[in-house]
Amino acid sequence: MGIVLLVGTIPFDTPSVLDMSVSDAWTYASHDVFRAKPKLQWTKNEARAITVNLRFHADWSDPELRMQALRTMSRSNRWWPVVRGCGLWLGRFVVSKVDEKVRVTTSAGHALMIDAAVTLTEWGEGGEASYEPARIGAVTSALLRRTR
Repeated sequence: MGIVLLVGTIPFDTPSVLDMSVSDAWTYASHDVFRAKPKLQWTKNEARAITVNLRFHADWSDPELRMQALRTMSRSNRWWPVVRGCGLWLGRFVVSKVDEKVRVTTSAGHALMIDAAVTLTEWGEGGEASYEPARIGAVTSALLRRTR
């Protein structure tokens, strides 16, 4: 199984990731001009957002354990390095939303299949965000090599 995305210490592997989208946005102020079209002025870059739709199934993982790990990470209220499986650095992100939908359970109520949607929001630059992409890449490349 290959890793599609590494969020902090949690790898999202190939069978678990249904799809992933990355959203970038920019804000412009509009200034009215007499007898002309409005002029636009760039004001800021919006925070990047990543949405990952996941499926955890008992055939290849422990769905309840994977959801518990996600919730623990999101409750930490800190940023995590995010790296694509190919080693591409995406940045520092916080887990801003986790949606869980239990699809199949055992007769005792244990989840056999869980669908989840995880939204990651880019962390703004600051003094506390001091990890360098090269250092993260060096650490994660060893982990990614072991899983291939």
